[in-house]
Amino acid sequence: MARLRGTATMFDTIYKMAMLTVECQQVIGMRMMKAAMGGVAAGEEAALMMSEKTEAAMRYGPAFMAGGSLEKMVDDYRAIVQANVVRLSQA
Repeated sequence: MARLRGTATMFDTIYKMAMLTVECQQVIGMRMMKAAMGGVAAGEEAALMMSEKTEAAMRYGPAFMAGGSLEKMVDDYRAIVQANVVRLSQA
């Protein structure tokens, strides 16, 4: 059976986006637990989360609108999310 041109890349990107979704859910759960504990650490985490979201919007919004590589954006953001999983796991 002939392989359609570009299908491997398309499915790779879809897989990476699905993994990003799962990894984001991990971070959301960890942050919710931290917020539920309250205290200074919860406030600091909320401020960090907001700054990360603002930075991501400023970085990836224009890049996407300019026709940047979706796969590269997903890869970059996955690295940020994975770093949050590691950081929150150690806290």
